[in-house]
Amino acid sequence: MMKNNFKTIMFAMLATTLLVPFGGMTNALADNADIISEQIVSESKKQPKMLTPTERDTIIPKFLELEKRHYDLTSKDNLSSSELVTKQNLEDEMTVILERMHEHKQASLIATHIPEKQKLQMEYVVQEIIDSSIPWTMVGVDVNTKSVRVEIKSDAESLDSYKTQIQEFASFDVPITVLSGDYIKDTTCTAQTGVVCDPVVAGIEAEWGNLLCTLALEVKDGWWSWADPGWLTAGHCFPLGSVGVDQPAGNNDIGDVAKQDFVHNGDCDCEWIEKTTTRSSGSKVWLSSNTYRDITSKGDASVNDVVLVSWATTSGTDTGTVVLTEQTVQNQDGVITTGMTIVNGMNSQNGDSGAPIIQSTGTQFHGILKGDAGTDPNTGEPRIAFSPWSNIQPSLSVY
Repeated sequence: MMKNNFKTIMFAMLATTLLVPFGGMTNALADNADIISEQIVSESKKQPKMLTPTERDTIIPKFLELEKRHYDLTSKDNLSSSELVTKQNLEDEMTVILERMHEHKQASLIATHIPEKQKLQMEYVVQEIIDSSIPWTMVGVDVNTKSVRVEIKSDAESLDSYKTQIQEFASFDVPITVLSGDYIKDTTCTAQTGVVCDPVVAGIEAEWGNLLCTLALEVKDGWWSWADPGWLTAGHCFPLGSVGVDQPAGNNDIGDVAKQDFVHNGDCDCEWIEKTTTRSSGSKVWLSSNTYRDITSKGDASVNDVVLVSWATTSGTDTGTVVLTEQTVQNQDGVITTGMTIVNGMNSQNGDSGAPIIQSTGTQFHGILKGDAGTDPNTGEPRIAFSPWSNIQPSLSVY
């Protein structure tokens, strides 16, 4: 959550970085930047390449197809010799794709690196824009363009004047990209017909009253073994204290809303539903009929990562590319949420809020879908915003 003294702290950090003599005490931030630079130089000698647009459109569907076939085989007992060969071939093909995705990740880290001092300056200007009277809808550092990127609720003719205003009050001379944007849409809706799922997994419908959302992931409210289990979803979905959140078909109770974080200037749109159902569950995400992916870790996604969402209303799964991280967004009611991750190539509907965002080809949980983020002003692609794990965990104290 942004604090009122954020700019003061940021300015002190910047001053320290700029004023410490080169021959004197080594600044921790500068040391860190040097280490990162050395890593980047070392990695760049290997010349990894990011995914091409064609690869991005084909490689993930191919992986999901292989994963489905592999899941079906491993669910059987006493595989025949030919099935064992098929299973090994599937694993070999999946490994090739995973290696290509790793190369894509390395190339992205090189391409998006910003020196620490410059990034601190950009973050300071971001906070100045947030505190200004400019009608911004999304603002943050864009590591792809290496600029402060701000979207404004304005016609195209007025954008240049807003950019001039920002340049006049900005404390640092940093690159600024100004685009026309719209307010983020937090989506809930009236209940739709669903089915009773057993096990109860991430990606299925949940309702309370006339509100419908999607379950994100089962987690516990403590690190100890006897901690209570429950499900994550978006904080704007159901009111804190709601009793009897259930699946639409047959009023099958799932749990009660016990924790929530969705406040003005908060850094998470998330809540935790304490489990009351006796049906089996676990850290699984729905992929297709009777096919799930086990989640083995939790962590944030980076720019250029390809991620997967499993949502109830839109139905099925979809993939997209992370284009922005640590963005501050504003909805039509003026509620500001910081620290959001933006994904292009996804178009959510009412009731999708709360859906799990996971690795496209891996088993890591990345976060909770907040809602529709309109279209990218540059590409025209649909996009969504989600709360990353690094904000969810401390906000709700879940594990």
